[in-house]
Amino acid sequence: AIRVNDSLFVHGGISAYYCANTRASLTERAVEEMNAYDPAVDGILYDPNGPLWYRGLAGYEPRAVPDTLDAILGSHGVSRVVVGHSPTQGVVWPEYGGKVLVIDTGISGHYGGYVAYLEITPEGTFAGYPDGKLPLPTGEDDVIPYLEKVISMDPGNKYLQRRLQKLTQPPAVENGEATAEPAEGETAPPAIPICGTS
Repeated sequence: AIRVNDSLFVHGGISAYYCANTRASLTERAVEEMNAYDPAVDGILYDPNGPLWYRGLAGYEPRAVPDTLDAILGSHGVSRVVVGHSPTQGVVWPEYGGKVLVIDTGISGHYGGYVAYLEITPEGTFAGYPDGKLPLPTGEDDVIPYLEKVISMDPGNKYLQRRLQKLTQPPAVENGEATAEPAEGETAPPAIPICGTS
């Protein structure tokens, strides 16, 4: 992880389990683990909640709760976290009202070859595409119009069409209720801390 001005850049993301770790401690642990590599040890380099693999800030489960994100921002003294590792198939995507920016657009041919970039200037934060540059949304109400503009530049991108459909059509619920309770005979997963140190 590296801090540039008021942005924290990290490959996968910072989870609640690593929320209180400093950038220096994350680097030190990764370097120590590489220097004494042992494939039998599941340390920071392979931890699914570690900074290389965690996708919860990019919209994947288990998602970080807003309090965790606020703790991460506060602990690193930044206003946003910029993550890669979670291909978006063609869009620089804001999560948590723009406090997280997911910038892995899938530029590799394996993921579709979708070219885009993030630009942070004193005038604002922008996503650049082959057909133009757009200001990034700063609130949840702005994401649909933003995505519609991105789609207008790449109307054949079926992944963006699906993303728009998910945003505009609420998910179906079973028996009229959505529930997070475990099914009968299942146990609830262990509670995730709001902000801890691993």
